[in-house]
Amino acid sequence: MAAPKKTFQAGDYVKLNVGGHLFQTSVSTLTKYDSMLKNMLAHELTVDNDGFILIDRNGTYFEYILDFMRDALVFPTHDVHKILCILREAEYFQLQLLVDRCTEILEKEKLDPLPDDRLPFLIDARERQKFIETGKPFLELSIEPAFEPRERVEERLPEYSKHIYKGIKLLHDVQRKFKGISCIIETCTRSETSKNTRYYDGSIYMRVYAGGKKIKEMFFYGNNYETVEKGVYEALATVFSK
Repeated sequence: MAAPKKTFQAGDYVKLNVGGHLFQTSVSTLTKYDSMLKNMLAHELTVDNDGFILIDRNGTYFEYILDFMRDALVFPTHDVHKILCILREAEYFQLQLLVDRCTEILEKEKLDPLPDDRLPFLIDARERQKFIETGKPFLELSIEPAFEPRERVEERLPEYSKHIYKGIKLLHDVQRKFKGISCIIETCTRSETSKNTRYYDGSIYMRVYAGGKKIKEMFFYGNNYETVEKGVYEALATVFSK
């Protein structure tokens, strides 16, 4: 049986399934700015049996795409990782106004957009274990939340965000230099860290795994990016020389 098709008119509501996240919005919102979504709605579209248009993208960040199209929402300027992810989605959906806004924020923070390579996986601790069990080498950026007093968190936020950015950039660099290596981002939840008070300051680690075990762990603090980078490359050189 052929998949149903639908043509949308001004005033209609549209149901979207973006990477398993469900959204409902109006045609007027999706056609407010020039974008791939606006061009898409100019044609007859395939929908599933529940009337949803399926889009294979990151549904978490599509929420920010939709909010921007609704009212040009300005998101937190210090959350560098989030801005980079939103930028990647804005580029995919060809929403140039949001691309420009993200780029302005990155320039204000004196950070360059990441290269056009695919972003690494975003996983939790359970999914990480699956990577470990394969025995294959991989590099992990572990981002653990800050549960300090609010004043302390706000004070450290710019430095914390820049460490995240540098960590993601290192993942991209490693992917280019070591063919076939997996690079992942692991984000811990409060429940995963609440039993260990050393994580309350918002720790950021870079870890190298190979042969089913962790062989190197580097902790970001102060301005020690070069030390972390050197440690990662030395560990990977040992792994790939075997």
